[in-house]
Amino acid sequence: MSYFKRMSTEARLALAATIIVIIVVASLVSYWYVLRPVTLPLRANVGLIEIYGEIYEEARDRIIKMVDYALRNETIKAVVLRIDSPGGSVDAVEEVYLSLLRLRAQKPVVASIVGYGVSGGYYIAIASNLTYTTPGSLVGNVGVIWGLPYRLFPSERYVETGPYKVTGLSEKEFAFKLQMVLESFLDAVMAERGERLRLNRTELSKGLVYLGMEAAQNGLVDGIGSTLEAIEKSAELAGIKEYDVVRVNEMVNAPPLTGALNASSIRTEEDLDLLQPPPAFHYIYLPTMSPKHAKTNGVRGLSTNSSRNASSADDGKVILIDNSHENAFYGEELTILLSEVASRNYTARYFEAGEDLEEKLNQTRSFVVLSPQVRFSGNEIDSVRKFVENGGRLLMILDPTRALSDPINSLAVEFRVVFGNGFLYNLEEYYGNYRNLIISDFKESNITMGLKTLVLYTASHIYSNNQVAFTSDKTFSSEGELAKKFSPITFLSERGVLAIGDQTFLTEPYCYIEDNQKLVSNIADFLTRTSG
Repeated sequence: MSYFKRMSTEARLALAATIIVIIVVASLVSYWYVLRPVTLPLRANVGLIEIYGEIYEEARDRIIKMVDYALRNETIKAVVLRIDSPGGSVDAVEEVYLSLLRLRAQKPVVASIVGYGVSGGYYIAIASNLTYTTPGSLVGNVGVIWGLPYRLFPSERYVETGPYKVTGLSEKEFAFKLQMVLESFLDAVMAERGERLRLNRTELSKGLVYLGMEAAQNGLVDGIGSTLEAIEKSAELAGIKEYDVVRVNEMVNAPPLTGALNASSIRTEEDLDLLQPPPAFHYIYLPTMSPKHAKTNGVRGLSTNSSRNASSADDGKVILIDNSHENAFYGEELTILLSEVASRNYTARYFEAGEDLEEKLNQTRSFVVLSPQVRFSGNEIDSVRKFVENGGRLLMILDPTRALSDPINSLAVEFRVVFGNGFLYNLEEYYGNYRNLIISDFKESNITMGLKTLVLYTASHIYSNNQVAFTSDKTFSSEGELAKKFSPITFLSERGVLAIGDQTFLTEPYCYIEDNQKLVSNIADFLTRTSG
């Protein structure tokens, strides 16, 4: 008899129960390892974020939405930024930059510049671990544009609580604030590019645009490559070999905005103001923006007294101000100069189009020409020459931000004076902004008497044998791009001719900087004296 038959009934039941338990456990284990549903690991992705066109409020929000998605999506292991942008407003660009830094702290980020990676477009590119570009793309243009608020006349209907409530700033301080924003941009480039960068801070501040191949040589980018190469590099940094590329724009329903630089609607300062009203800072590259020279077509704010007979002034104590050549000035800009003239018992009148210049000059002591935009005729030049030969005084002023040099040179060359093209700037010695010249080198004369330091605001240089004020030898001309000493003031004392390459210093508040007001006083002396 077998062992099982010899077992008691209780033992047989216990054994049967044990066998059943073993069978159930074995079945469960088999199901778990063999029959359960298989869940495969998710495939890794490289996220592609496309950033095209100007970066203002709408574009900023779309980009940040994509960055946030890429940050939170665990399947996205690396991100590539495909950039074709001229930049945008400072606040929008900086917010995108800071968001990208946060993304870079969690996942590799590689930038691919295809077209434009300039100004703010370059700013966001440097937030990546590596940056690539195509040979013909444009890269760099590190710098800032600031739109100043328009000067407003006081109103009794809308009254503000403080002098800067409307404009938000003091005009005297705007250049320094602009420089602060530039320094922030420069700091970011120097920090992000580090030892890879082969340009010094001064060179960067010029705002030059480089071809992609030049940008690679100068260390602005890490190399030449396409977006495909940028994708491969990002995957390598993330340590993934098998991956898909997903377009983050499509995943968050944010297709890239069209209208990159070549299709931009921005052509004038007014277009820029519509995107972000002044005061506003812009990290943007806008070579298509048309130059605008102020055309006043007549003085504003002061009476011209044209209808009065000049003989009513005592002893012909009159200075005549040209307003017949589309001169780019407003009457109120001459308030300080005219107050100095009035304190010397002189009055001012304006020469209007259609009047006889020779007749007007016969009734005046001095003739003032500010930033004309129309050439002088041969008869007008002859009249001014005779006027000067007979002891009259001639003051010629050109502001290169308002008018070109050709119209005023049509008169100036008669006196062996030529206003240069473009403007002067200094990248090392300046007052708040590189275009604001500090002048401290003078030749003794009645015009420079008592002057130690002047500040001129975007000045032109003057060719003459009678120069009396000089920049440092680190000053450049925007046209010649050659560093040397230039002269923005010429004084022909024996002929009674004074030429100045800046107009802004005459106006408030700029006339109160350094010795500018003393210069205005000296000019008033020149206009009202009979000799010297």
